[in-house]
Amino acid sequence: MTGNHFVEQFNQPASAIRVMIESGFCILHFPMRSKEQIQKKIVNGFNALQASNQPDYVGEHWRTYYSWYKQGGDNVLMGLLRDHIRSCIRP
Repeated sequence: MTGNHFVEQFNQPASAIRVMIESGFCILHFPMRSKEQIQKKIVNGFNALQASNQPDYVGEHWRTYYSWYKQGGDNVLMGLLRDHIRSCIRP
């Protein structure tokens, strides 16, 4: 697994999560922090996939983001960052 997929796929009962919280366990995940960081993440993700000869469906989001970035440059990066921030602050 890569990235934060373990957190997304944490297949444990709610009681396990409560124990973690009560013990002070906390994970803060900031996948998109700045335009520059997103640009590096997209380019590095795309290049890693190209070097690995994985099928096109593996890492499809990185391939898509890279294509958008090559077509739209910084405007695409700022759009991704805005969308991410909005998704974090929705009630």
